[in-house]
Amino acid sequence: IRLSLVGSEMCKETGLVLPNIFPQNNPPLDPVAIRVEGLLSEKKYDEALVLLEQAIPAAQKPGNWDKYGDYTLSMATAYRGKKEYQKSLRCLQDAIDVLTSVNSNGADSSRQVLIGRLWVSKASSHRRLEQYGESLAAYQAAISIFEKNGYHGSTLTYVYKNAAQVYQRYSYNQQAENYLQAALRNDTAHTWTAELYSLLANTCLFMDSIRCAGEYCRLGQAEVKKPANIQAEINKIEAELALRSGDIATAKRQAQAALQYYQSTPTETDNFIRTLTLLADIAARQNQPRPNKIHIFINQPIIFVHGKPRHKK
Repeated sequence: IRLSLVGSEMCKETGLVLPNIFPQNNPPLDPVAIRVEGLLSEKKYDEALVLLEQAIPAAQKPGNWDKYGDYTLSMATAYRGKKEYQKSLRCLQDAIDVLTSVNSNGADSSRQVLIGRLWVSKASSHRRLEQYGESLAAYQAAISIFEKNGYHGSTLTYVYKNAAQVYQRYSYNQQAENYLQAALRNDTAHTWTAELYSLLANTCLFMDSIRCAGEYCRLGQAEVKKPANIQAEINKIEAELALRSGDIATAKRQAQAALQYYQSTPTETDNFIRTLTLLADIAARQNQPRPNKIHIFINQPIIFVHGKPRHKK
């Protein structure tokens, strides 16, 4: 059995605000930016929009383009918070059009980077609408701008990583690997290194490059600082690799390690089911009957009680 890791757990973006990977263009004491940031953190999206609807037209003029762009990014975040994704896309495209027209020759690299940031936000909105083709096109537009203007580091890593995950969704594994390698080259701050190794391991697994997948797992395990979900993902990939090689003991140990995390995390239902299925396959390889609880969890809806997955009776 090939357990896909490319579904919801690999393609989802956590939270409504994009990671803080961009330098702030607003002056440190910009009262509007400070107030809006506070409102967004409190999920008071309507109040934030009231402020932004007044601030954006006032900032739409020479000398204030950075404010205009940043305010628009905040507006898009507020609309995503309200699940009004089409409105977020419209305001972002309007800003892209305005900033492109005032920098038509592309001479101002900082302005171009601002346009790239707007494309990244637009990609996020498309993903929320499950418009993955449009999302990929927006990421590629941002990549082109950032590469052309020498804007590397965590910003470009983030964009390459997300674009690669869209490629994985469509099983374009070679393109995904190329983008993940580019992300790894740009991750000089090691912000996403462990996650990138896990994504590369999974991509190699899909391409039946078993030795390559194992090496990326080894590199991922060697990363000292990695989130619990990435550790669980690496454990799960190692379990499948071990099962393929016939090392049943290692497969069982690694799958159980992954399961320990998934069963205590309500947002990991899909991975919980996949890991139970993997354990069932391991049991089958040992000529053991599949545990009854495997059938219970696969055939019935899942609910969570005190953080623990339970089947609905």
